[in-house]
Formats: sequence, C-alpha cells, structure tokens
Amino acid sequence: MIKLNGNPPELLDHGKRLELIVNSVNAILMEIDTSARVTWINRFGLEFFGYAEEEILGKSIYETIVPLKESTGRDLSGLFREVIENGGAIVPKINENVKKDGSRVWVYWSNKVIRDKEGRPVAVISSGIDITDKVNLRRQLDYEYRRNKSLVKILGLLIDSNSTVEMLADAVLQEAKDLTRSRYGVVATLDEESGLLLPHTLKRVVGCNANNYGIGLFPDDRGNYPTLLGHAINTKRSFFTNSPKDHLSYKGPPQGHIEIERFMAIPVFSDQKRSHVSGLIALINSERDYNEHDIENVEALALYLGLALSRKSMEQKLIESEKFYKDLFENNPIPMIQSDRKGIITKVNKSFEAMFEYSKGEAEGKLPWRALVHPEDLPRLEAFWSMRISGGPAPKHYETKGVTKSGKILEVFVNVFQRSDYFTVTIMDLTEIRSLLRELGKKNEELREYAENLERMVYEKTMESLENSRLATIGEVAMMVGHDLRNPLQAILNSVFLMESLLNELSPDKRSDFSNLVETLRRNISYMNKIVSDLQDFSRSFRVEKSLVKLSEPVKLALKDLAVPDNVSIEIDALEDAILTDPQLVSRALKNLIINSIQAMPSGGKVLIRAAVVSAEQSESDCQCAPVSPWQKSLESRSPPSEAVHERVVSVYSVSDQGGWIPKEILDNLFKPFKTTKAKGTGLGLTIVKRIVDSLGGTISVESELGRGTTFTLRIPSEKPKTSPH
Repeated sequence: MIKLNGNPPELLDHGKRLELIVNSVNAILMEIDTSARVTWINRFGLEFFGYAEEEILGKSIYETIVPLKESTGRDLSGLFREVIENGGAIVPKINENVKKDGSRVWVYWSNKVIRDKEGRPVAVISSGIDITDKVNLRRQLDYEYRRNKSLVKILGLLIDSNSTVEMLADAVLQEAKDLTRSRYGVVATLDEESGLLLPHTLKRVVGCNANNYGIGLFPDDRGNYPTLLGHAINTKRSFFTNSPKDHLSYKGPPQGHIEIERFMAIPVFSDQKRSHVSGLIALINSERDYNEHDIENVEALALYLGLALSRKSMEQKLIESEKFYKDLFENNPIPMIQSDRKGIITKVNKSFEAMFEYSKGEAEGKLPWRALVHPEDLPRLEAFWSMRISGGPAPKHYETKGVTKSGKILEVFVNVFQRSDYFTVTIMDLTEIRSLLRELGKKNEELREYAENLERMVYEKTMESLENSRLATIGEVAMMVGHDLRNPLQAILNSVFLMESLLNELSPDKRSDFSNLVETLRRNISYMNKIVSDLQDFSRSFRVEKSLVKLSEPVKLALKDLAVPDNVSIEIDALEDAILTDPQLVSRALKNLIINSIQAMPSGGKVLIRAAVVSAEQSESDCQCAPVSPWQKSLESRSPPSEAVHERVVSVYSVSDQGGWIPKEILDNLFKPFKTTKAKGTGLGLTIVKRIVDSLGGTISVESELGRGTTFTLRIPSEKPKTSPH
C-alpha cells in the first residue's frame, strides 16, 4: 500500500480505508511493473497463492504464479506482453496459474495498463477471481458430452450389420483422437494364431516413414511385447506418459517414426472378464498433457471395439442372431427405439421407458415417433424422414427437442441407423448438460462484469490515492507558505495602521493622496490575507464539533461581516428546526459559495439561500449524487446524543445565483484544487467547501443551466431531537 508520511490525518484515514477495501475483497489484487515483476499484492492474493510478501515481491510472475505452459498445452510466455501492448481498455484474460505448492488453479483476470503522460506503460493493475471449480465443472461436462456423443456414433456402427471392423476401427480412432486432442494414433488387433499386433488404421502421416520399414509387432520368446505399445498388452492395463523417454518400456521411436512427445495406450478386451486382450488403441502427441479423463473416455470406446472384435470371431449366423442384437438393444444404458417404414415405434428398451415415461405396452406398435418430437422441430424432422424413406442422403446425427408423456421438454442428440426394413434410433439426453452450460455461461458473464467493476474500482481508488499523495505534498508546501507569509502580513498591516494615525498631521491636499494609497494597501493586504487563509484551510484538517443549533444559524454566521455589493440582494428561505451539526464548518462552506455567487454576477442579481431538513431515507432516494457511505455513517454514530432521543436526518443547504452557467468541461474539474477561470484567485474556494462537506460526511452537487444560473446543494448528515427540548 502507499504510505503517506506526515500527511494530514484525513488523508491517512483515506489510505487506511483504501487498504481496508483492497484487503477485504475476496479477489486477488496486484500491481506488476513492465518487466513482469510483482510490486504489490493484497492479503487475499498472498494467502491464495501461498506466498509471503518477501517471497513474491520483486519476482517475475513467471517465476511465481504464471506457468510458461498450461496443462491444456497453451503457451503463456507471451501473455504479459499481450496485456502491455493492449490500448487503454481493460484486458480480460482466463488462464491457468500455479500456487507455491505446485497446484494448478484457473483465474479470471482483469488487467488495466497504467500509462504516463506520454502514453508509455508504467505498470499493470490486475484483479483476479478464482474460477477453478467453474472451469473444472465445464470441462467435466464437456468430457461427458463429447464422450457420450462419440459412444452413440460408435454404437450406431456396431448395430449396423453392414459395418466392418475396419470401418469401426477408423471411427474409433477418429473419436479417440478428437476426445484426447491427439495428433496421431493407431488401432491394432492381435492375431490369435501368430500373436502379431497388426494395425488397422495406420495411415500415411507427413514426416513419418515408419510404414516403409514394415508394420506389425511380434512378442518375444516369453510372450511379451516390446516398446510402449507392448507395455499395455503385457500389463493388460491402460496407461499414459507425458514424458515417454523416462518410461521403462521406451526403446526409442521405430525407424522412420515421428518423435513421440506424449503417449497413451488402451488395451481392447473381447471378453467381459477383461482377461483376453484382442487389440489396442494407441494415441500420441496430444496438444496438451494426457490425463485420467482421457483414459476413461478411450476405455469406453475400447469397450465397443471389443464387442466388434468379439462379433468378428463369431460365426456369421451368431452375428445376425436375434439374441445378440436383442441383448445389445434391451440392456443398453442409452435409450433406443425401433420404427417401421410407416413411422410407428415397434420396439423400445428400458432406458427409453425411463426417459420418455411411456411403457412398452403404450409405445410398441401404437406410438408414432412424431409424438416424441417438439412441434417446432417436427417440420425439420419430417423432411429428414422423407429423405430417408426415399433413399436420399438424410442426416444420421442431429440435435432436437423431445417431449415426454407428461409434456416435459428434453434437449436430445439423436442417431438414426437403418437395419433391414426398420430404423434403429439412439437418443442421448442433453437437457441437464445444456442447462448447466447455460447457467455457467450466465455465471461467467456475471463474473466478467464483477471483475470489470472490481478492476475499475481498484484503478479509480489507486488514481485517487495517487492524487491524494500529490495533494498532500501540495498541502505541506501550502502550510509552510501560509505560515511564513502570515507574520510579514501582520507587520505590514500594523504599519498601515500607524500610517493611518499619522494622516491627520498632514495637510489636507497631501492627506487625500495618502489616504487613497493607504486604502489600496489595506485592500490588497486583505486579499493576500484571504489567499493565506485559503492555503491554510486547504492544508489543515477539519475537526468536527457538533452542537444543537437552529437550521438558519450557519446561514447567519456565513453572512456576518460579508461585504455585499449594492447591486446584489440576498434572500433567505430557511426553516428554524433545531439540528445537531457543526455550525462553524457549515457556515464556512456556505460563505465560500455565497462569495462565488456574488462574483458570478458582476452586473448584479439575487442570491437565494435555502435551508431545509429531510429524512435520511428520503435524501438517499432523491439525491442524484452518491449516497451516504458506511464510513460516513460511522462518523454520525460517534455523535454525543443517543439514538433514543434523536433521529437521523439530512440538512440540505443550497445557494443559487443568477450568473452565467458553468460548461460541462469545467464542471468535471470544479472541485479540484488550483482550477479557476477567474483572473484572480487561488482556485481553492470550492476545494475547501468539498473538504468541509466530506469531513461532515456529506455530499455536494451542482446544477447549472444557461439563462437560469447555478445552484450548489449541500447534503449533510445531522440529527434532530424527537421531542422539543425543554
């Protein structure tokens, strides 16, 4: 945090408030210099990543919390450069991070590049929110969706009597590569007589000449197969390695083979006891590290491939037998139906009954497939049906909406396969997955908005803190200047007083000239004294001392001893309610506003001063400005009277004039110090008003309209007796 040594108390309070804010949010907040070194991190960030300050400050993010490569395979080495090279906008990033203990987490980052006056980047403010659970859930849903979709496709081929083992092997390999994001792979079968491991799907790969040197793998004299491929067959267990050269079975790539960076092998069993290995699925060089989910997904594919290999070993009669098909149909966990060419459902399995709520008796031979389709999707599926009946190229896989017996709408993925004179349809329920994905999308959008708001708040608070640091330095200088000028001014004023006492001793003609000179001196001394007072007011803190006064009392104090030109009239519309406030501070703020209003009407006009009391709730709902903040309310809670006899109210004071209007570009900087459009003045008057109002826990707003003048409104939290004082 920024520490301000010797700053006024209220600036130190602001720093503590800012520190409380950044250390209270459940988000990582940090500042990074242009060399990617961490220069500041909040308490939550330290605890989240498991570091102490001395372990991370001054270190590169790539040495501490950002891996050079994600577990997905994405290269993060240029991530920080992308953020720095971005323009002034907030840069959102979702990437994997690493904790001190080596565990990986996912974080949604919002990054804001801080630039100097020349537009050069000087630092990056980053806020991060842990989304590991959301990412893992989405990845799990994605795994399940893609695996189920792949299984449905393979199941269709398995049911189709026209499909061959080679066709199924090709399909299994393609689905396995897609699920694991592997670049290459092979599906192989074991010849029962020779023991040769023979690839079915070895295709020519650019840069690979392995199949120029022969294909196939034989076991040794002890029946063990060499290399990584053989390890899965020998152990009858699936495995993966993301560092193949370190594996005991690694013997180097075959002659002419591409370099192996990552490897996974899944044995294929042709029996339910998983005792007889009949084939193998091998995958290499995924775009990211292999994991247990990949094993699970490919083993599911291997199960269907094993069924196909089992079918191949049977006689053709057994393959076509009703028992084999019936068992596969009836006991399948995926809902299935059969339909004749008239569109009537002839057969359903148990999974269908559970999903669509129709019994076998209600569906078989009676129910048309159209009864299961949502009306808005029916025209599209009718068109598919017409193409299929006529022998045209109808889609075999598509998503649609289904309707259960009770009217429940389902989102489903459908596969249609023709078998003899009827159609077999598999149906996968996507409803829950789609709902969760939509909910995740909604949560991610909320998360993005929260992160952007958090980043904006941190950026604004940082800029405010830097500005306060600058103002604190100015305040110290103003304090010294005001102190050093006050004594000489008093000496000059005393000299003027002596000069006035000597005027009577001069002749009448000389007395007139010297009298004008003395008056000029006194007027300029008064102006210089006003500047010194403004500088001292700007640099000092305001101590709030509340007392019970009438609402009009601060107005009267503000007008006391105030020089009002003859062409300006003052009108007061103030209630006489008794309130608990600081009359001195309120009057000082009002006096500055009244002086401004008078100066805004050099040709004369009317200044209208209003004072009223409203309830705190009404003020917060009516006010166009910022509501009273919790720390401002805490100032009120320190007031002497008890809540038993006082109620919380807001004193509203306004000062209106008939002068010229204030343009928007000036309004934006109206309360900043040393900003003035006048030929004379320090530009501190409204800044002091703002600081007084802030010290009272209130707000100030301004409205200015061409032809109608300007109105400043103060809303100051106060207290009002519930009963009249005796």
